Amino acid sequence: MPDTNVAPPSDAKAEWIARVLGVAIAQAAAPPAGASASLVALQKARLAWATARRNAGAELQAVGRDLRAAVLAHNADEEAADEYEEADLDGGVEQLGAALDALDETLVDALDDALNAGADDRPARVAAARAVLGRFRAFLGGSRLLAAVDGNGFRPCTVRRDLDAALKTVADAL
Repeated sequence: MPDTNVAPPSDAKAEWIARVLGVAIAQAAAPPAGASASLVALQKARLAWATARRNAGAELQAVGRDLRAAVLAHNADEEAADEYEEADLDGGVEQLGAALDALDETLVDALDDALNAGADDRPARVAAARAVLGRFRAFLGGSRLLAAVDGNGFRPCTVRRDLDAALKTVADAL
């Protein structure tokens, strides 16, 4: 039985084998366009993104609840020197809830389109998903709000980090 742990021959060795022994090394065929996006990898990436987005929404709601509770407790404290404006707090909590609006369902939809496309149409659908992915990564990289949420003092969370990891999984699948 041949040893399968042997490294493939270098170019010089492959040339020698071909010249002296008359045996050519078979070249691996290039995958067809769009074939690099396997259906299994796309499905896993879709699931990772949908889960991360859902979890991020829940985390942002929890941060909003904890922030609201802390402000209300502070305002109820008779010894506190100042009070926070609760109407402003409501606006801030709404901003937390809206933080994911830019990261809407379009990436999941684009991944679904790629998954459901025929072999001939899949490369175009993968390209469309890559375009959405690019927009999402740009938004996430530039969102000061999502960056600040990960370091908030009210509730430990990793919203931005988890979303970024999920987008990397999608990028790797595409």
